[in-house]
Amino acid sequence: ILLTLGIGAKTNVGYGQFRELTEEEKKRLEAYNFSTKRTKETEKKHGPDKNEKNDDENIKLEVPDECLAYLKKDAQFDATIYAQKDGYNYFTFIVNNKPCYLKKKTNHNPGLKPGDKITVKFNQNFQSLDNPQCKQI
Repeated sequence: ILLTLGIGAKTNVGYGQFRELTEEEKKRLEAYNFSTKRTKETEKKHGPDKNEKNDDENIKLEVPDECLAYLKKDAQFDATIYAQKDGYNYFTFIVNNKPCYLKKKTNHNPGLKPGDKITVKFNQNFQSLDNPQCKQI
């Protein structure tokens, strides 16, 4: 019925008209669905592919505007390191019920690793994501 009449408001012209898939389109769709299902099943059984690099997707630098007033000299926050990359610790902490994400070089605290709890202390008022003027203690 949908192929013949379509779907729409008052008429079937221009709204949701359907056509039947060609054999070639059916085969491509079936192959895509099989490969997607297979990938998900494999990942569920064996975990994600170790060669895939998704680290950048999980790393972010962000300070919501609502938090800026709290990031002043001598302010301290409990934080958690959630990633390390290219000589930086990436950490997150909560300010005014909002998550903040910053980074600091690892050279001052080389033993820290993701999952470690730290205290972040601001040496000056927050200035930028690239140079947040804070230290890990």
